[in-house]
Amino acid sequence: MTIGQCWKQVGEDLGLKVEAPFKLALENGITLELDALVRNFGAPSGMLITADFKKVEKIDELLTKMGYGFSTMPHPSEYYDHDSEGFKHILKDWGWSGDPDLIPTWFNESPGPFAGYAYSDEY
Repeated sequence: MTIGQCWKQVGEDLGLKVEAPFKLALENGITLELDALVRNFGAPSGMLITADFKKVEKIDELLTKMGYGFSTMPHPSEYYDHDSEGFKHILKDWGWSGDPDLIPTWFNESPGPFAGYAYSDEY
């Protein structure tokens, strides 16, 4: 299972908008293929997921300008191959950036270090 497939399964389990794989057209005409996009978390346009940091290391400012955050994650192992609770912690760490009326019910259920945090351009 790839990290994109893992996020897609977690998205189905938790009711998230996940596109995997995800192709992103950059301003310079290049299309970047990433493992996944998790919408409504992290940055305003969502969080890009890749197992290969080299894909994003030189364009981090461009991605931020486009409204994306990104996270590099290794391919799943037996330690976190589709562990929804573990992924909830990651999502809470990123924060909710979507419509406040659409925050998943589980987002505030178990207290984590960032439980209830929502992204705002004012920070």
